[in-house]
Amino acid sequence: MISIENEVAARPASSNFSATKAWVRALELTAPIINHPQRILPTVIGELAEKLGEAPALLSARARRPFCSIKDSFPSKLTVKVKYSC
Repeated sequence: MISIENEVAARPASSNFSATKAWVRALELTAPIINHPQRILPTVIGELAEKLGEAPALLSARARRPFCSIKDSFPSKLTVKVKYSC
């Protein structure tokens, strides 16, 4: 299993925001997916819900949903098939 110790649920907006840095960060966080195809989204959300609980996961102008409520939105069993081509 991949550790989520260094993952951050939400980063505060700052004046030195860089789209390039954001994309690089996203690519770094998703790079391990190819080595762990069995680690699907409901598993990751469950891990984050256990760690972050009421921390905001989804934000909009009208609503805020914490990780624990998103976890409950996923079906208990979800099958995802992905084909990798190298």
